[in-house]
Amino acid sequence: MSTRRKTFAAREDLIDTIKEIARRKGYSLYDYVNELFEAAIRAEKTGYSISGVVEEILFIKQVRESGFILVPENVFQAMVKLAYTRREEALKAWWEAGLWMGKSYRAKYGEDALNKFRDMAHKIFWDIPELEVSSTGDEVEIVVTSPKFSQEYAEVFKRMLEGLLEGLSYSVINSEIIGKTIRLKGRLRNV
Repeated sequence: MSTRRKTFAAREDLIDTIKEIARRKGYSLYDYVNELFEAAIRAEKTGYSISGVVEEILFIKQVRESGFILVPENVFQAMVKLAYTRREEALKAWWEAGLWMGKSYRAKYGEDALNKFRDMAHKIFWDIPELEVSSTGDEVEIVVTSPKFSQEYAEVFKRMLEGLLEGLSYSVINSEIIGKTIRLKGRLRNV
């Protein structure tokens, strides 16, 4: 591998920031820029852009800080069935998780909380291929479909969504499970 140096052009503000980061880390500018280039090349070789990798890392950090963990799907499904043997406690726990999530999103994102939840849900609920959130005036509808819904999982997930709507200041006006589809409607409360 050649260690010849090449000059490249970049915005001055970016170079100044890179210099400061390199200094704080104890790197030379040369070493730090090469590390950045190597990381960008590794990302591209795996089919990601470096900015996409950064967005994914920031998302994972946000999810972890929100209290989520990664669990193998078969373990998760078994846990849902086991927890469901104490149905009322399981439903309450899932509702409280949704309530907490809704309040958290409302505090952090204000009026955009529902859209932020939808964006997060598409990324985090890998086993749920269809999740639609639509709103008209002061009403919202959430429709979720998954071929992986067992009766227990659909019911606890529905309770989580009910808690979410409550946390986002909606009153649940309709909530049902039809086959592998959950449908909820809510109306904004006067807060």
